[in-house]
Amino acid sequence: MEEEPKPANKAVGVIIVNEKGEALLTQRGEKARNQVGYWENIGGEQESGETPEAAALREAMEELGVEIEITERLPGVEHNIPETGEQWQTIPFVATIRAGQTPRIIEEGKMSAFGWFPLDNLPEPLSEASRADFVHYQRIHGK
Repeated sequence: MEEEPKPANKAVGVIIVNEKGEALLTQRGEKARNQVGYWENIGGEQESGETPEAAALREAMEELGVEIEITERLPGVEHNIPETGEQWQTIPFVATIRAGQTPRIIEEGKMSAFGWFPLDNLPEPLSEASRADFVHYQRIHGK
């Protein structure tokens, strides 16, 4: 008897941009559950009963200690993580950090670094989901 496929995990991703047109990316640390060393947008799993928007706001606070203003919702992204076989459906957003707030690493070990990068010079390796987010962003914004 064949095993039924597991439903995809639901997640959000957030492209945080600044007034210079740069994107804030984080690098996955040694305590991340997969893709250690990869650069990505902030985000994570959407909790049961939580809206995607609420998940994006929560993840920004949990990961960087900042409140964000969501400015746009991008088309959804489906991807797999090869080393775990997990399937994900991610809803990406574009946001800015509320005035007067400075990001900092909150989840020590899960995140090893963060930085602002020009959209035409993103760091590698870039996670598959974040790469797809930027493809949608650049298609819409022409950057």
